[in-house]
Amino acid sequence: LTLKTCRILWNAPYSFWTDSFHRISLFNRLGDQLGYVAYENWYRASLDDVKSHGGSSLLSRYYKDSLFMALTEIFPEYPWLPWKFKAVPKNFWAASLHRISFFDWLGRELGMIFSCV
Repeated sequence: LTLKTCRILWNAPYSFWTDSFHRISLFNRLGDQLGYVAYENWYRASLDDVKSHGGSSLLSRYYKDSLFMALTEIFPEYPWLPWKFKAVPKNFWAASLHRISFFDWLGRELGMIFSCV
């Protein structure tokens, strides 16, 4: 993103982000600029990365300052794992389904086999 583009995004009217084209374009340009060539690369990103490139109002207005929530909408074809980000959405771990999903995933990653008796 150029400085001019960032200024435009910072001063963009509220309605600017209602068009999904603008939301997708921001993340595509940011990914290119950060050298991300695979979805997995996005797990290294931070909220500050997006905010410092003009996405502050986008994150706060549409995604509750959650990179996970943003990327699941921007790139729905990829099976995002919230726990691989630097931070999970607020109250994420309060849901038992999320805790179960995490431990199922962790078990597979560690090569553990579970059986119910």
